[in-house]
Amino acid sequence: MLAEKCLKRLLNHDKDSVQIAVGNSQVQMKALESNTKLELTANVYQGENFIPVSVRKCIFQAMPFQSWLLQTHLTIDEGKYQIHLNYINSLKDIRQHNGLRETIEEFAKVADEWRFRLDEHDKHDLLPVYVRN
Repeated sequence: MLAEKCLKRLLNHDKDSVQIAVGNSQVQMKALESNTKLELTANVYQGENFIPVSVRKCIFQAMPFQSWLLQTHLTIDEGKYQIHLNYINSLKDIRQHNGLRETIEEFAKVADEWRFRLDEHDKHDLLPVYVRN
């Protein structure tokens, strides 16, 4: 119900985008192309002044948890050292196939999986380096 209310606010041009908390994710919803498409975005990684090589490599690997319901993609914001999960589809398709609530919940699950996976790779870059005297 909350997702539908947020969508109505978007479609009525009350806001350019709205955020909704789902699971461990803050999902940003944005209406596109004269309110015919919906974009979902969630931050899945936040680096501190850089994005490690192992994290960058990880985003190009095929993930076994990737949702078969949603065709998502990742983008890197180099200036903010962030990686975002993105999903764009027509509102008509979303409503006909999964429904808005189910789509957002599935998107949040995929975001949580990516967040876990990228954090694990980030931790590997922090393993101690031993230097001989």
